[in-house]
Amino acid sequence: MKKLLSIICILFCGVAVAQTQNWSAQFDVSGTGYNNVRPRIALMTDNTPIVLWGDDVNNAVYTATWNGSGFNTPVRVHSMNSDAFTSYWAGPEIAASGDTVFIGLKIIPEDQHGVYSVRSIDAGQTYDDTVRVDLTVDSLTRFPTVAIAAGGKPVFAYMKFDINWMDPQYHVANSSDGGLTFNANVAGTALAPEEVCDCCPANVQIQGQRQVLTFRNNMANLRETWAAVSEDGGATFAAAGKIDTSEWIIFACPSTGPDAVLMDDQLTTVYMSAGSGKSKVYISETDLSNNFTVDFQSKLQTADPVTAQANYIRVAGGDDVIAAVWQHTEFGNANVYFTTSNSGSAAMVDNIDTANISTDGLQQSPDIAYADGTFHIVWKDNDSGVVMYRSVTVPYTASVGIGEGHQHALDAVLSPNPFSASTTLKFDNPNNGLFSLRIYDIAGKLHREIWTSSDSEVISAETLKPGTYFYVLTGANKEDRGKLLIH
Repeated sequence: MKKLLSIICILFCGVAVAQTQNWSAQFDVSGTGYNNVRPRIALMTDNTPIVLWGDDVNNAVYTATWNGSGFNTPVRVHSMNSDAFTSYWAGPEIAASGDTVFIGLKIIPEDQHGVYSVRSIDAGQTYDDTVRVDLTVDSLTRFPTVAIAAGGKPVFAYMKFDINWMDPQYHVANSSDGGLTFNANVAGTALAPEEVCDCCPANVQIQGQRQVLTFRNNMANLRETWAAVSEDGGATFAAAGKIDTSEWIIFACPSTGPDAVLMDDQLTTVYMSAGSGKSKVYISETDLSNNFTVDFQSKLQTADPVTAQANYIRVAGGDDVIAAVWQHTEFGNANVYFTTSNSGSAAMVDNIDTANISTDGLQQSPDIAYADGTFHIVWKDNDSGVVMYRSVTVPYTASVGIGEGHQHALDAVLSPNPFSASTTLKFDNPNNGLFSLRIYDIAGKLHREIWTSSDSEVISAETLKPGTYFYVLTGANKEDRGKLLIH
């Protein structure tokens, strides 16, 4: 009994559940001297926010970091001798891991320069020189986006054209040395029909060896959201599929792309579409283990007035919670709308709050980041000209005990996940040793114990209600833990 209680404590001691939404005050990030557009946010050590934005008058990019009571003086991230592209609809992107920060820049003039990485290893206090990412002389590039893989290795995706600005496709470049150099680029969107939407930014998500690129495709002006998947750390993108059924045909580029969150086999994607006749924002859930099956798709506001328009949506999440922010415009006012759920995307529909305190004026181009029950939100207040920040804590369940240090000790892979009938857990067992597999619910109750000497085990959902569970796999003096999601 003591052993069982000890295991439950390892799994669930420290589980935190916030009971209500709790909004912070609103903070000025940038001041008024930087012509601030299109802010982006990432979280560093201790979930410290770092905010990125562009100066579209002087072609410069800045960051500012949280100091406990406000934001430090902005820091320019690139040389005074270089100009960076930035606008309200596209521009630099940021990712952080610990105190290491990577920023993706497009240096201009566009036809003379490529896409570059800028790195900080001291939490945004100083930045290294730019490093060329695209490594090509026979093409033109734009729209870099960045994520960070295990070991602090940056992964960049960017749009690549031929020398005549034709045949746009997204390519991916990985770094094996922490961003000092980049490997040859890999075609990420080659399996999608025709070409990508040539003025629409993309997003890249990473989970272990899996890299998922979400982008807006363009097939004879049908501009829908697609995903391309690599299962080998970005060496190849061997699968791609449409994850948007809004069937939007438009003869001009919409200048807006998707954002996504990857949790096991479930890809949650947000995007704008005017397939219904007006610019509205959508959310969808796609099962990557089942040939890109779209399990759920909906407008986030089903009763939105026809006079309202929505755009520039962003999403973040983790644990069992997810949230989205977007720019909602109606009758001359633009606000930052916010929705969240700890029970799936469907619960986000028509569950809308406003992130900005004053609802008069123009609030533009929001972004969002998440960690440990708190969402961090930034946007531009177009009336005052400053970048604003606000945070909100939400109801969530954090499985603190299932840490990165233990989760993959046996290289266990669970697929599909989420699932409804059954899933298969595959793991390293070369000597056919005896392993114990136990299934717990979030309250710590043991529901099932299985003994096996195989290297895979089918877990049936029979007798388990839909919800979140955890497995503990023990054997060969090792332990592997993870989360199961049952629809």
